[in-house]
Order: sequence, then C-alpha cells, then structure tokens
Amino acid sequence: MAAMLTEKERNRLRSLAGRQAEYAALPVMAERAGLWREHNDLSGGRPMINTETSSFERELLPPLVCESPKAREFELALLRNVLNHEHIGDDRVVSPVFDVAPVTDFEYFGIKIESVHSKSSSGDDTGRRYIHKIGDLGEDLPQLKPSTWYYDAQKTQEKVELAKEVFGDLLQVRRGPINPKFVLTRSVVYLMGMEQMCYNMMDYPEEFDELLCRMTDDYLAYCKFLETNGYLTLNNNSCYVWPTTHGYTDRLPAAGFEGRVRTEDLWLGMDSQETIVVSPEMYGELFFPYYQKMARHFGRLAYGCCEPVDRVWEWVSQLHGLSKLSISPWCDVRVMGERLAGSGIIFHRKVSPNYVGVGCVFDEDGFTRHIRETLEAARGCRLEFALRDIYTLCGEPWRIRRAVEIIRNEIEGLWGR
Repeated sequence: MAAMLTEKERNRLRSLAGRQAEYAALPVMAERAGLWREHNDLSGGRPMINTETSSFERELLPPLVCESPKAREFELALLRNVLNHEHIGDDRVVSPVFDVAPVTDFEYFGIKIESVHSKSSSGDDTGRRYIHKIGDLGEDLPQLKPSTWYYDAQKTQEKVELAKEVFGDLLQVRRGPINPKFVLTRSVVYLMGMEQMCYNMMDYPEEFDELLCRMTDDYLAYCKFLETNGYLTLNNNSCYVWPTTHGYTDRLPAAGFEGRVRTEDLWLGMDSQETIVVSPEMYGELFFPYYQKMARHFGRLAYGCCEPVDRVWEWVSQLHGLSKLSISPWCDVRVMGERLAGSGIIFHRKVSPNYVGVGCVFDEDGFTRHIRETLEAARGCRLEFALRDIYTLCGEPWRIRRAVEIIRNEIEGLWGR
C-alpha cells in the first residue's frame, strides 16, 4: 500500500514522524502528561496552558511537500503534532502516538452545511457566510428528512495500515477518536441563521422544541451507532477534547468497562454560544433540557466557548459530569471565581484573543494585566488557560510564544501566594 506514495513523500513523512518521536521521548513530555492527568483529576498544582493553533497555523507551518491527498493529510497531521512544541512552548504534549482520523460524518436531516468564503488579498480565508436551508419552521419542519450518518470502517483501516507501513516503526499508529462535540444551537444557526432562529422560537415554539428534540435524539443515535459497532475509542489520553484541552484522566473509562468503549467512557464537549440572544430563563426552559439529556450519556463534560456562562450558571451547574467550564472574556471572572472555588469544576479560562491577534503592536502590559486579573479571580480554583480564536499573529509569529511566556511568568509570580 505504501507504493501509493512517492519516495519523496515517504521520506518526508518518515522525517516528520522521526521528529515527533524525538520530541515525545523528551522527559518533559512524560512530566506534562502527568501534570495534565493530575490537573484534570483535581490533584494537580499549577495552572495548565494550551493553545489552539488551527486559526493561525498558516503563519507558522511550512508549505506542504507531499502531493497526493493521503500523504498531504498525514504530513499536515504530523506537522500539527509538533507545532506547539516548536513554536509556542505551552503545555501541549507531544505523544509517541499517531492518531489516524476516522472516515465518518453526520448531517442533521441529511442537509449538507454549505458556506461562501471570503479571502484576503494574500489569499487567506478570512470569513464565511453560511447558506441556510431552513426558513419558516411552520412550513419546513414537516419536510425535513431523517438525519444521516456513516462510518467507513474499510477506508479508515486502509489509512491506518498505510500509516503503519510508512512510519509505524517510528510512532505507534492507532485509529483515532471521534471526540464527540454537541453544539446544538450552533447547528441550528448553521441550518437557519441567527435571526430566523429567533423568529422561529417566537412564531413556532412547539415546532422549535420539536426541532431541538429531533436534533438531540439524532446526534445521540449517531453516537450509539458508533458505540454498538465498536467504532468509539477512548479519549482519556493525549487526545484533543473540545474546547482546547487534553483528555488525560484516570476517571475514565467509567465503571463496568470491559474493553468495548461506551459513550459513558468518554469526554463530551458542548457549548451554546448562540443562546446569548435569549434570557437565562428561556435557556433553562427551552435549551438546557436537551444539553442535559446528551450530557447524561457521557462520562465527563467540558462546557462552553465564548458565551458568558455566569448568566446561566443556575442551569449549567446542573449538567451531568461537568468537569471544565469555559470562562470567556465576556464572563464576570470574579463572580465565576467565587462560584467555582472548591467546586471540583475547572476554571477553563479562555484568554482574550485581542491582545495577540488584533493591532499593529502586541500590548504586553495590557495582556499581563488581563492574566493577573484571571489569577486573582481564580484563587481557590483549578485553573487552565486556553489561547484560541486568534485569527492572525499580525505577521509577528513570536507573539504567541511571548504570550505563553507572560502567562508562565505571572503564574510563577502570583499563583499560590
């Protein structure tokens, strides 16, 4: 099967795999893995730092060398596996494992989500507009078809075997996790748009509730399809867990695990950013029951993205398995620090991306004050910093490493005093 690749592609992939293996063998990686496990299981000390690079990686990654689609997929994955270590210096672990992305997909009501992209003068993808397929819910709901999903086991295994043939002597190759992510309201907005969502909530409350019920049941059915067929794999290790964290934990898999992975053996990520347009009471009455229904089928939960969770704490705090809560720049950090102190829920601080990703000059003093505010507010909490939604480094790649250095310096100077 490796004959599908050219010698140049094979050499490129082996070189990158060797680089990952070299970094993975560094003592600091085993140390970090232990720190993450202690942190997630609430026995650790210092705050952890993680960076999501997908939105600005084009400013750090070299051009791809490989030409065939399969080789390019592996090349990009291998480059991403070492990106944080080489360019950022956060707490991301370089693992001796190469996870092969499964060939699977899920579509609500069989509707393919489509968007129109805009590009900058340099050709970078700078924005998008979604093409909404649902309008007036009273008319469209009866026309919606069942949701569709698939998992191509043969193609997935072919990718695994190809990776093993090319660099399996350098890295442990395995079928990667699905990493479930339930973003119900975002999916609604993809289908109908924010404005139409608001109209449909008011004009067709019963139909809108039926829509949420169907979407929840359908995504759960997809997850149970994966479970029944043995397609789920554990994400309690170096795997990425939404939003922007590692899955290391000894609290998963759940009791009764006998080898076949169940949904209750997994982390689940979810958010509801779009409900910022409704009152906390409406969130609790209309949306929360469906998030809770999904959460009850999983072991541990990381909740939130950009939404100010302080306003819906009454409801979010009841979510089954809640282990990490995103504290975004739009949250009242002091209020959430008081609520999470001693709670067993990790204060997952989403650092404002404006300091690093906006403006001609990196305002280090302002960024430092921003980090200090978090450290002071989160005393008594288990704290984790997430740098994400940074869409450009403004032509200064050093900014992201410097941001991590500032966070480390402030942790060393202020945490635990």
